[in-house]
Amino acid sequence: MIVVDTNVLLNLFCESPLSRYAHLVRAKDGDWIVPPLWRYEFMNGLAKAMWKGFLAESIAIEIMSNAIECLAAKEIEPSQDAVLSLSGKFRITAYDATYVALARQLGVLLVTEDGELNDKFPEVAYFMARFTGKQSPGMVRESTPVYGRKTIKK
Repeated sequence: MIVVDTNVLLNLFCESPLSRYAHLVRAKDGDWIVPPLWRYEFMNGLAKAMWKGFLAESIAIEIMSNAIECLAAKEIEPSQDAVLSLSGKFRITAYDATYVALARQLGVLLVTEDGELNDKFPEVAYFMARFTGKQSPGMVRESTPVYGRKTIKK
């Protein structure tokens, strides 16, 4: 069991340069846990892809539906106290603290392409390449990734 950040989810459900690594993560450990927050971050990623012309609205809706079908039963809300404590202590967004708090609460790893989380929480946060033991061409540092259409088998 692992907690996965939305940037990993987007790389799994949408075509991107890092999709291969998301699939390797899933092959290594397919028991993914997410906080309910993932839905809004995921929709935001799809919306940005639509704005840039990478995804049609109908495709974005289909991807969102597929992702919800795969992950709805895997949602766990972390302790709000832990989220606020981590956010204040480490000066990270409450959004990012949600993923770290959930991983710590469950005693599992967080797989994320967020460089800040990997830097501040190396004991729990792993890049996809580190988690899988595969070399990556470069890590996403919360820049705007390019996502295209992709269908994931349920």
